[in-house]
Amino acid sequence: LDGAKRPCCVRTSNPGHCLYTKIVSPERARIVAESLLGNDFFNGWGVRTVGSRESRYNPVAESQVGAKGLMQVMPKFHLDKLSDHGGEHAVLEPEVNIVVGARILREYLRRFGDTEAALQMYAGAYDEPTSQYASKVFAERARLEVFRQKAKKQSV
Repeated sequence: LDGAKRPCCVRTSNPGHCLYTKIVSPERARIVAESLLGNDFFNGWGVRTVGSRESRYNPVAESQVGAKGLMQVMPKFHLDKLSDHGGEHAVLEPEVNIVVGARILREYLRRFGDTEAALQMYAGAYDEPTSQYASKVFAERARLEVFRQKAKKQSV
C-alpha cells in the first residue's frame, strides 16, 4: 500500500512468506518458488534488499537527485541500459527498473571486484569513508538470512 493506503501494483518477494508458512498449495508453491528464484528476483546477493532499502517498494519513487523506481536508477547515467527497454520513460516500469538496477550492480561488481565498493558506487557514495550505505544493505541481508536459516531448518 502507498501512503494513502492504495494498493501498489508491484511484484515483490512477499509471496515467499506463503511458502514458509505453507499456506499455499503445492502446485502454486512451485510457481512462487520458480518466480522468486528467477532472474527478476534472485541474483545471489541482494536485489530485493537494495530495492527495499531504496524505495520501500514504491515503483514511482523519485529521489531529490533524480534516482527513480524500485532500485533508484539514475537515468541520466544509464541511458544505454534503458535504451534496451524503450528509453528513459521505461525506468518506472518495475520489471525494467529491477533488471537495469541488477545490471548496474553486476557491472560495478565486475569493475571493483568487491561487494562493498559496488554498493557504495551504486549509491553514489563511493568515496564515503564509513561505507554507510553498504553497511545498511549488509545488515538487511543478515537480517533476512536469519529467516532463511530458520525456514531451512524447519523444512528438514
